[in-house]
Amino acid sequence: MNLNYKMQLFGFWSGILYVFLLGLGFQLVAGYLPPHEPASGAAEISSIYQSDALRIRTGMIICMFSAVFFMPFSIAVALELEQIEGRFGMLAIWQVLGGVGTAILTFYPAMWWLIASYRLNRSPELIQLLNDIGWLQFVGGLSLFMPCVVTVVLGSFLDERDVPSFPRWSGYLSLWLAIFVLPGQLIFFYHAGPFAWDGLFGFWLPVIALVLWLIMIAVLIRKSALRAKELA
Repeated sequence: MNLNYKMQLFGFWSGILYVFLLGLGFQLVAGYLPPHEPASGAAEISSIYQSDALRIRTGMIICMFSAVFFMPFSIAVALELEQIEGRFGMLAIWQVLGGVGTAILTFYPAMWWLIASYRLNRSPELIQLLNDIGWLQFVGGLSLFMPCVVTVVLGSFLDERDVPSFPRWSGYLSLWLAIFVLPGQLIFFYHAGPFAWDGLFGFWLPVIALVLWLIMIAVLIRKSALRAKELA
């Protein structure tokens, strides 16, 4: 079993762990699905933190640790892009920077929600403000994640090898993901409806597309790792 195979396999499992831990902390522990309604008043938001403080704190700590695993996943993608470019070039570096950005995007909203739950004697308006910051950053900051998708799209179109790391169909699916994510930027203009942070276009479609994309790319990385093992 060669080192390249081991590292790429580690990248595959890192992507799976990222999805698992994020889902575990975000939903199963903290109960953040469905999202808090942006139109909710300060008293209502404060009562959520008052009643579920322990769950929220525990879940958000798990979410913060999930960010650790997105970075090696992104590096595994970058190593595949390196083979396409023939060197560790622009696509690979851009992918790694996107991976760091996504880790930050995962870490800091969870931190804001932790801060909101830390001093429950704060005024409801301050707790609501911290809650707003977390949701607006978590859902509306997806531009930090876009390099991860765009580099796969470009890599799939530029790869001329007989057995590409990212087949052309994965590039088209990644392009659709980018399109699904864009309406999420409208959350800053709406407090209710499909474009709010709890709406169909503001939250559900981007999140579902993101999870499916992560699983798809993880599977492709695993396939590439298995090919590398056979050729070794």
